[in-house]
Amino acid sequence: MVKDISWDELNKFNDSLKNKYPKLLSKIGNDSLAPIRRGLQCGNGWLKILRPLFEELSKYDIVLEQVKEKFGGLRIYWSSNLELSDEDEKTIRDLIHKAEEECWKICETCGAEGKLVNEKGWLFVSCEKCKKKGWKERENYIKKLQKEGLLLTPYELMFGKSE
Repeated sequence: MVKDISWDELNKFNDSLKNKYPKLLSKIGNDSLAPIRRGLQCGNGWLKILRPLFEELSKYDIVLEQVKEKFGGLRIYWSSNLELSDEDEKTIRDLIHKAEEECWKICETCGAEGKLVNEKGWLFVSCEKCKKKGWKERENYIKKLQKEGLLLTPYELMFGKSE
C-alpha cells in the first residue's frame, strides 16, 4: 500500500521521475503549459502501476503529453516525432492500455484493491477505507489545487484567469 504523501514529497517524487525519465516526461510538469497540465494528475495509489510502465515506455522514442485521472480511470496521452514501426506502436498502445485497465481495480489514493465509485457525480476508484473519507476530502483537495494555481476554477475555465 502506498502511503499518503505531502505536497513537497509529491513534488520531489515528480522531479525524481522526471530526472529518471527526462525525455519520456519532458512535457509533464512544464510550467510553460497551462496550469491544469502540471505534474502527474492522479493519486499516488497508482504509482505502483506507473513506475514499471514508465520503465517500459522509456525504451521507445516517445513523449508523454499527459498522465491523469479522468472519469475515474487513468488516461495517458503520448506522441512521437519519429515514425514508429507498427510493432512498436502496438506495443506502446498495449502497455498503456494494460496500465489503464489495471487502475480500474486499484484505489487511486492508497494503492489497495478498489472499485469505481460515483459520489455526487465524481467518479473515482477507491477502496472502502478511502471511500469513507469521501467527497469532503476531494473537495478540499480541489480547493487546495486551485489556491496554489495548479487547477483552474470553473469560472477561470469559462472566462480566463483574472490577474
